[in-house]
Amino acid sequence: MARDRLSRSELRSQDEITTTLQNVGEKALARKNDILIWGGIALGIVVIFFSWRTYAAGRTADAQRELGAAIMAFKDTTLTDTERYEKTVAAAQKTMNEFPNTPSASMAQYFLGVSQAGLGDKTNAIKNLEEVIGRGDSATKPVAQFALAGIYKAGGEYDKAIGVLKQLEASGEYSKSAVAFDLGAAAEAAGQKDQAQTYYGKVITESPDSPFRTDAENALKAMGLPIPTPPAAPAPGAAPAGTTK
Repeated sequence: MARDRLSRSELRSQDEITTTLQNVGEKALARKNDILIWGGIALGIVVIFFSWRTYAAGRTADAQRELGAAIMAFKDTTLTDTERYEKTVAAAQKTMNEFPNTPSASMAQYFLGVSQAGLGDKTNAIKNLEEVIGRGDSATKPVAQFALAGIYKAGGEYDKAIGVLKQLEASGEYSKSAVAFDLGAAAEAAGQKDQAQTYYGKVITESPDSPFRTDAENALKAMGLPIPTPPAAPAPGAAPAGTTK
């Protein structure tokens, strides 16, 4: 059964996903001669950008519209989670059926997978996200990995979640603080206290401005562990560490 409310951490994770996709689009601007940047659909307060190489112009435009319908359904706050997931599944499948083997279909399959997870269809959610990951596309692979790890973690398969997150951490293709926080949460749930302390500490010391910092600090407090002190910000005009003026 789908839940009607997401936790604060889950909502922040969704924002991290959209931010990652936004960054992909921004980086692709440097190659705008051979890449089409498509944007303008708001995911909450974050605008999602998705880039792909231009195929036949008319077919690509139609695929964009179909994908847009899936994304709008996914973020429709007027619906319950169950309603929006069901609507997203239908729209995503339509995009995949009508425009197979296109980047739009790959992104639609990502939204299909996360919506199936929201509806409790874990088997198909994992299958679809693994297929997205298997294609190796830089725009969709990292967000699909993050979502897959979340499914494993929610289902109590902590070792699998940690394995996927460590791959994502090594690739450096996703928000460092989001990955570190989820690694800490998965390790804590698995009873790996030392690992949880390490990863929560990374959020605080390596990404002190992260929206996950407060949650990481609270998690350490709940475990009775000390909260590390992040490095002091350099004074205005000061030379970077390891350099001289």
